[in-house]
Amino acid sequence: PVEPRPAATLILLRETPAQSMQVLMVKRHQDIRFAGGAVVFPGGRVDATDHALADSHKGNAFKIAAIRETFEESGILLACHAKTGAPVCKENADRMLSQYRADVCSGKFTFGEMLDKESLIADTNKLVAFAHWITPPNRVKRFDTHFFVAGYTEDQLAGHDGDEITETIWISPAEL
Repeated sequence: PVEPRPAATLILLRETPAQSMQVLMVKRHQDIRFAGGAVVFPGGRVDATDHALADSHKGNAFKIAAIRETFEESGILLACHAKTGAPVCKENADRMLSQYRADVCSGKFTFGEMLDKESLIADTNKLVAFAHWITPPNRVKRFDTHFFVAGYTEDQLAGHDGDEITETIWISPAEL
C-alpha cells in the first residue's frame, strides 16, 4: 500500500445573529485532480515548514498545518500577538492577507517567516482534536489526516484564493 501523507483539516465554527452555528467550507477548483470541485473543510498536507515552526514554538505540526492551510485557502488567520496574546485584528489580518498570502502559497515566504515578521504565533490553543482518519490502503492517494475544531469569534472576512479554492462559504450544517 501507498504510505499515507500527513495532513490536517480545520472545522471552523461561528455563531451569527441569524444562525446559531455556521461552518467554514471551501470549494476546490474543478481542475484539481484530487477532489476537484468538492466542497471541503480547509486543510492540506503537513510540510517540513510546519514541523520547523512547531519545533521552534513548542507546538503541534498538525495544528500549525491546519492554521496555515486555513490562511492559504480562506484568508482567515488564527494567530495572536506573541507578547500580549491578543488575536489579530481585522485590519492587520486584511493587510497580512494582501501582503503575504500569495508568497506563502507559492513557497516564496514561509508561514513561520510571516508570523515572525509580524511578531505573531499560530493560535494552536484554539484547536481541539476532533477526528483522525487514514485513507484505506487500496487507494492510490492516501492521507493520515488529523481533524481539528475551533470556534471563531473574530471579524476577519473569509475569501478564496481563486487558484486552488474558488469559493469560500459560511454555511449552517443543516443547509450543507
